[in-house]
Amino acid sequence: NVFAENKLFATLDPKTRKQTLNGRDDILFTDTVGFLHNLPHQLIEAFKATLEEVVQADLLIHVLDVSNPLVYDYNKAVFEVLKQLQADQKPLITALNKIDLIDSEARLSRLKQDFINTVEISAKLKQNMDVLIEKIQKNFIARMVNIEIIIPFSRMDLVDLFYREGKVKDIKYLQKGIRIELSLPKILYHKLLEKKEIEDIC
Repeated sequence: NVFAENKLFATLDPKTRKQTLNGRDDILFTDTVGFLHNLPHQLIEAFKATLEEVVQADLLIHVLDVSNPLVYDYNKAVFEVLKQLQADQKPLITALNKIDLIDSEARLSRLKQDFINTVEISAKLKQNMDVLIEKIQKNFIARMVNIEIIIPFSRMDLVDLFYREGKVKDIKYLQKGIRIELSLPKILYHKLLEKKEIEDIC
C-alpha cells in the first residue's frame, strides 16, 4: 500500500518493514529514497537527511535498473553519495533488477562482472527473489558467532543487550552467575571478551 509513481520526488520518505527469515530471525528492510544522477548541489543536503538509515544499516542492497542505458552513471552517483555519508565500505549486495527486459546473455554476463556481489532479479516477476533472500541470510550468518558464556548477576544489563543485538538460545540462572547460550555479532563478541568479569565457556 505504499504510494508509488513515476514522478520526481514522488517518494521521499524511507519505508521500513519487518521480515522474518528462515522462520527465526527478524530483519528490518528499509527502502530509502532513490538516488538521482547529477542531483543539484542545493538538494544534496536535503537528500542526505532522508538517508540516515543507510548510515545505520548492517547491509546495503543496491537495486540497479539494468535496462537503463545510464546504469553505470547511476551506480557511480550512488557510490559518490555513499562516500559522502562515509557508508561506502559497508557490506553490499547489488540487485540487478529488470533482468526480464535484458534479451542479451552477453550483456547480463558483463553486468554481473562489472558490479559488486551481484544477484540478478526481476522484482516485477518475483524472479530470483529467493536467491536474493538467501544471499542476505548468508551475509548475516557470516557476521555472527555462537557462544556460551557466564556473566555475573551485576551485569543484567548485558542480558538486555543480548536480546536486542543477538539471538538468545538458552539462559540458566546458576549460583555463580547467568549462563547464556547465544548467537552474537562477531564485533560485539570481541568487545565482550575485553570485560574480565565475562567467562567464555565455549
